[in-house]
Amino acid sequence: MTSTAKWFTYRSINDARSIRILRVYGSCFVDSPVECGLLERSLEDQQLKYEAISYCWEGQEPTQTLLCEKQALLVTKNCELALKRFRPTANDETRLLWIDAVCIDQTATRERGHQVNLMGEIFNKADHVLAWLGNLEESNGHETFGDRDLRVRTFRWLVRLADAAVDHDIERRDDRLFKLTLEPEAIDLTELVRQVPWFKRLWVVQEIVLCKAATLVYGRFEASLDAIIKAKMILGNMERMGKASAERASQSLWNAFATHHQGSHLLGLSRSYKRLDESILCHFIAETRFSGTSDNRDKILALHSLLTAYGVPLPEPDYSKSAATIYRETTMTIMQTYRSLRILEQVDGLGPTLNMTSWVPDWASSKHSIGLEDDTCADVPYSEPFFQFRDGGQQLILKGIGVDTVTTRSSFCYMHADERLGHLKDYASWTRNPSISDLDWEKMRHANPQYTPAILRLWNIRVLQDFALVALDGSPTEASDASILALHHSLMSQVRHTVAVERQGKARAAFRTLCTAWNHPDDNEEPDRQWMLTWLDMSRTSPSDVLLNNLTETHEYRVLERISRSSYCKELLHHVGRTRYKTIFKTASGRIGIAPWSIKSGDEIMLFSGARLPLVTRRLGQRYRLIAHAHVHSIMHGEAWPQDSTALSETCLI
Repeated sequence: MTSTAKWFTYRSINDARSIRILRVYGSCFVDSPVECGLLERSLEDQQLKYEAISYCWEGQEPTQTLLCEKQALLVTKNCELALKRFRPTANDETRLLWIDAVCIDQTATRERGHQVNLMGEIFNKADHVLAWLGNLEESNGHETFGDRDLRVRTFRWLVRLADAAVDHDIERRDDRLFKLTLEPEAIDLTELVRQVPWFKRLWVVQEIVLCKAATLVYGRFEASLDAIIKAKMILGNMERMGKASAERASQSLWNAFATHHQGSHLLGLSRSYKRLDESILCHFIAETRFSGTSDNRDKILALHSLLTAYGVPLPEPDYSKSAATIYRETTMTIMQTYRSLRILEQVDGLGPTLNMTSWVPDWASSKHSIGLEDDTCADVPYSEPFFQFRDGGQQLILKGIGVDTVTTRSSFCYMHADERLGHLKDYASWTRNPSISDLDWEKMRHANPQYTPAILRLWNIRVLQDFALVALDGSPTEASDASILALHHSLMSQVRHTVAVERQGKARAAFRTLCTAWNHPDDNEEPDRQWMLTWLDMSRTSPSDVLLNNLTETHEYRVLERISRSSYCKELLHHVGRTRYKTIFKTASGRIGIAPWSIKSGDEIMLFSGARLPLVTRRLGQRYRLIAHAHVHSIMHGEAWPQDSTALSETCLI
């Protein structure tokens, strides 16, 4: 800031349909301060021309000074880098841009909420969206030069992929794309997603979904996002033709852009059917929970324009409200719009709590369990939903019946080995998993933080065996086939298609091996070492001899060797991975179930009119707190639903 510059003061926006556009002045000097001015323009103006910047604040504080109308304005480092990258390089040129940090007065609560309400239109009306991934030369403090070199090579691979996808010669296009899938960068795209915050930011989802066209910009490199999505679709066709390298590349692209692609697909559906199907909407909201925001309120407000476009009439964004209030109003709106209880399935009791009513999903937490498949229904099919809101929306009244009680539960939780919510060096500060209960294992993980996913995957073998001990009354090797099947159905409740163990004796033997270390008939075969390394996520790294020795000497590693000998076991282990954050329990009547590990002994299993799944509740006097949904074997298809509706009574959830 120069000694004569004053601090910039925003002028109020005069019209409800107006926004500010940033006029950025060019500079032939890369390091010169950004100079700009602000113009108020109406979204109704058909001649309005500008480009919008989609970027990530990265949790940075405003420390960099730009000159807005010759007055000083503080912005974050990443915002400054984006503006320097996109300003003209000639002194006599200007460029019209929209970027939230400058175009919205971040200190004006009312304006901020009103402009967020217009965000969908702002990005939709922009001529183009520039998705700023960051400056390749900037280090995040957690990486080496080799990490940055990998990111450069990976993004350059994306650039070539986008270029190949728009080749008009179809035969040449497909040949170019297939050759690109054979390069190692096709797999290492996962590392780019882990290292670049933009991919994990929630705001960018609706910014990309609602725009006309977008370009990914990483340092000096650029790639058309539309072309990348087109490449993903072409590779998907190759995948269906059995080309393994295309499958790996397609999956890598899906992991990077799944939420954006899914959001665009849902937008098309909502335009065709006016309002999105509720199950699809709820699934999309659940998937976005792994995307981050710096303000808990933005876990909903960052999707406001998109959810509104999907047909959900949310209240206008209001930053004077707490996150708890915004979440409660959103839950009530979805329930009332669809006349359904399905959104309650996103309650998992895993925290952190925002002092909310228990029946409201805690979207502030990136930790969530995966819901059960659509063909599961614990009440009589098509039972009429009943719900009322009382006490200003603080109480939810449902009609239901208690059918069982949790008596015992495993002390273990199936760990999520791929959370990727932060840097592995700081794992303990951000993980949503409980701590490893075995001190030796925790020491091994602490000494090798970069191999935390591999260690957690192997630790989950012990978790599975404890699940079997709890479910099978401490005698898993002597358990009946009926008990084994009940445990199998609980662990596979997250999966629509899996091995049918009740019809295949060999598969049933495989499941015993998976959960009990029972000797499988195929034990005379050699272990599949390559599969083991791939499953442990260690196939592309070179762990130390000390770590390898520690891992290979464990009982869990020997069980994994047995599992690797059987295709049935390997498939089952893959599917069991979807039980992350969940635990096994037994009920007073001897039923086996699975639910998020927030449940406790004494919790009640209840069925409610209109609810798809059993819900776990905790009594507080005459009222209840909702803890989570559950899968309880033998009551998932209406078996416990009363024939006489008078057996149902009102239950108050607080």
